[in-house]
Amino acid sequence: MRHIFLIAGIFIVFGLFYLLTFAEVTILYNIVIPERGNSPDSWLESFRSTTILGVSLAFGAALFWYAAGAWIFNFNKWGQSHKRPIWVLLLALTILFAVYCSYITPNAREGVWLAYVLHVINIIPVYYLATLLFSPSSVKYIPPGATLVRRW
Repeated sequence: MRHIFLIAGIFIVFGLFYLLTFAEVTILYNIVIPERGNSPDSWLESFRSTTILGVSLAFGAALFWYAAGAWIFNFNKWGQSHKRPIWVLLLALTILFAVYCSYITPNAREGVWLAYVLHVINIIPVYYLATLLFSPSSVKYIPPGATLVRRW
């Protein structure tokens, strides 16, 4: 039963950042000026679809971390498990997702830098917050900061 609540928490984090993309499209509509031949609506739809792709990939990385921690890793003491490099590798993969999504976002004459920042703000925290708050008990203290946050 505990697994259901923790996995539901990961889904909630994903859902919140998914909904955030709709608000960001509204913000970017007034800031971004696409290049010629690209309408603002098509540029914004492209931005939103690449952001959702990145958020989904980060969500997948968080679910993989959960599954590995709950059903694959076997150890008694998290401090001696040496699993943090795996967590960091998944974080690096998530950062690469954000860079890739920024790379495939269409160029614009103005305001594209904000789109790049929003990719980072959307994608990386999905993985970090999901693993920080909702990792299974065997690996719950492996994400940095978890010893300060996790009390359940």
